Amino acid sequence: MVTADLPLTTLTVRTLTGVRQRVFMMLMAATLALVTQPGPADPAPDGAQRHLNVTVEISGERFRLVCQGSGGATVLFLESGGTGAASAWMESQAQVATFARACTLFATTARGHTALMATENAERIAGDIGRILGEQQVPAPYVIVAAANLAPIAVSLVEGNAGLVNGALVIEPASQSMSGWIVQAGSASRSVSLGTVDEVIVHIRSLIWPPRSI
Repeated sequence: MVTADLPLTTLTVRTLTGVRQRVFMMLMAATLALVTQPGPADPAPDGAQRHLNVTVEISGERFRLVCQGSGGATVLFLESGGTGAASAWMESQAQVATFARACTLFATTARGHTALMATENAERIAGDIGRILGEQQVPAPYVIVAAANLAPIAVSLVEGNAGLVNGALVIEPASQSMSGWIVQAGSASRSVSLGTVDEVIVHIRSLIWPPRSI
């Protein structure tokens, strides 16, 4: 029999019998499966993966960006580190994650927290936040939720990102109840009642899906 032109694999298989041939074929199949195994799944069509937990740099300091939930819009909660009514704050984030992308940005160092609180840094920090959201493929439109002491950053994000940021809900925490106001580009800010978490969610939803004019 002439075998000079046959591939080495074919020759090897033909010389094996019984169990040895079956074992050889199993090894070949396993090797082929490893070589052709697909890579990581592509991001969702809106560019967002369901969970995100990354360290980012803002104004030269380290921050943490954590996202959960999914959807075509993102609600970004700016943590000041001393937000009152903490239970309501956390519950609001959990509820938002059921119908939109809920992200929290917070400082991981004391210096980062100090930078976040400095009013003169607001525009620069807002610019860094906008850049990071784009780099991490966090989907727009955005709604900003911030404690009152971070209002300058929230306002800068709204005014500097027309078409991407629908507006901001600024919360004035209190021991008994919360109040706040809504900021939207080209409109005067307006006070809103935030007596319950449900009211907070209603106003967040109204910023994600603004009511249409008739």
